[in-house]
Amino acid sequence: MKAFVYFSNATQPLSDVDLKTLARQARTKNSVAGVTSYLFFWDNGVFLHYFEGPDEKVEDLMKRLANDNRHQIEFQLSQPNFTSRRFPDDSLAFHVGGTQKGIFRLEEVVKQQLEYCRDGIGRVERWSEKIWLNLDKIANITFAQPSEY
Repeated sequence: MKAFVYFSNATQPLSDVDLKTLARQARTKNSVAGVTSYLFFWDNGVFLHYFEGPDEKVEDLMKRLANDNRHQIEFQLSQPNFTSRRFPDDSLAFHVGGTQKGIFRLEEVVKQQLEYCRDGIGRVERWSEKIWLNLDKIANITFAQPSEY
């Protein structure tokens, strides 16, 4: 199995209806492909997306996402050869959050760590370890919260 995580910026404003449609379509496609995932969307148009599954299916999904004109991927990271899914029961766990000052979320930490990788601040290997550990924590928290969309 393989996993990918990336952050991206929406290329156009997305309404609540757009986000619900995106979530519904992704759940359907992910279920068919045997992919499980987590998607977080900030109200300023930034996505954090993690997905996992069979190598070929995950690579195909990453290619499709890279060509999706609704967003521009800023940085991506892969984790090959792992054995235990972080989101085993979620074809798409999807949450929307704000950018309010003083609100701290682990998703912000992961996004910042991905930015450090992109910008060459420190070694990618060092940050990737922390990213995967924080995604483990997000997965544990997410199990207690149903998807909003």
